[in-house]
Amino acid sequence: MSADITVRRYRPPDLDAAIAIYQSAIRDVASQDYDPVQIAGWSAVDRDDWEPWRLRCPTWIAEVDEVPAGFSDLEPDGHLDMMFVHGRFQGRGVATA
Repeated sequence: MSADITVRRYRPPDLDAAIAIYQSAIRDVASQDYDPVQIAGWSAVDRDDWEPWRLRCPTWIAEVDEVPAGFSDLEPDGHLDMMFVHGRFQGRGVATA
């Protein structure tokens, strides 16, 4: 089945979706490589910290059939800071898009 993947700029209402993507990527995907204590620490998110963080740099949301599936952002110097894909959408070309 071919998915329609689109990439668009992040908007403030995307905060909860970005957090869910991040936590799924860690808890569902990276959990194969880290122990439970590491996963718990790494996946902890403070919404109040994340809100301004997502807005401080260019951030994009990838959607599969209009469902948020991944996100990435750039630091001011052009360095890719974060790129995460929800566990449900792994292997479908989301990060490539």
